Amino acid sequence: MGLSEKEKFEIRKVIKANKWYTFEEAESDLRKHWQPENDKNGDYLSMKRSQIQKILRSDILGTYLEINKRKKDQSDDEWFIQTIYGWSKKEKFFLDYSDGREKEYNEELHVFPKYDKLFTESELEQSIILSSFDELLGDTDKMEMREIYEELYGGSGKGKTLYLMTEPYLFALKHEIERRQYPTGTISISPHSPKEILERISEENFSYNLQTIVYTLIDEFIYSINDEVFKHQKARNEERLRFQEIADFLKKWKTIYSEEIQKLEKVLSNETLLEEFYAILNKFNQPFEYLVDEKFIKNKFDEKYLHENLQISSDELKKAVKQTIYSVEKYNLDKLESALSADTEFISKSAIFRHQISSRIHEILQNLNADSLLFSSLRNAGIE
Repeated sequence: MGLSEKEKFEIRKVIKANKWYTFEEAESDLRKHWQPENDKNGDYLSMKRSQIQKILRSDILGTYLEINKRKKDQSDDEWFIQTIYGWSKKEKFFLDYSDGREKEYNEELHVFPKYDKLFTESELEQSIILSSFDELLGDTDKMEMREIYEELYGGSGKGKTLYLMTEPYLFALKHEIERRQYPTGTISISPHSPKEILERISEENFSYNLQTIVYTLIDEFIYSINDEVFKHQKARNEERLRFQEIADFLKKWKTIYSEEIQKLEKVLSNETLLEEFYAILNKFNQPFEYLVDEKFIKNKFDEKYLHENLQISSDELKKAVKQTIYSVEKYNLDKLESALSADTEFISKSAIFRHQISSRIHEILQNLNADSLLFSSLRNAGIE
């Protein structure tokens, strides 16, 4: 049974309300920095085309199979984490090919978060992607939307990796790729294993070299911690720069279009957006830190294991040192992971807020009939 005229009319409304991108257009946008002046070689996100298409494939299949639907027994905390990082699940599914073949797959799929509520110009703006997988899955709704799209705008090319996506979908995709290329909150290091520690302290004359061996293990661990913090801070700085662009825009144009910017800030202030914005920026300007008290750990080790009256056998000493080092490293990694998780949540919420205030700035300036130069400056600063 075909669509009624009313149903077609509603689909046309959705299609016309959204800005659409071909895969080539989307790929070009993905590689650009959010702030054009920081876009050196158009390679801010350097992920290969095949990797991007793999992410799209997984998201399309996972969404169709509804792995991103909330389970009845799922806690609020579990659901919140998934809305930040996405939904992953191993699924068995079938694809029906045009030559009559039906192929079975069993894959780990991932659906990344979408941010449709940030696009406030119209409730019709939605995260939508149309692809060749729609036919393979038998997704009638998507196939009908594609047909109406092509009636309105014509065909968009040929090939089985053909994609059409809306701006909200592209926005979410860019955040997903950025999250993968500049990961935050994920510990990529482990403590020295008990076996490795034991091997290192089991050298000949280890009692004479024990301090050197242990200090080396501690130094290696602290270096790994510092490297992890550096990587997180690098990702954190990307979001901080976006907030700084908004602050710089307000400061720069206040001297030229003082009346418009003052009215803009008054509205933002009345809606408590301006105060929240500067509070977030101030927090971003405080670098993320995690410090391991190297001197304290080494002194405690010396006090416990290197004094002359230590009454303990060689094997017992090795076992005790192994347990101490492993416990100290595991404790610090658990604390670091907790700190990274909290800061990652802050970054994710900040990104959502940034898009909200950016959209509101556009709306207010439009209502004020502001000069087109201000809108050009907004776009050039990546405030969209």
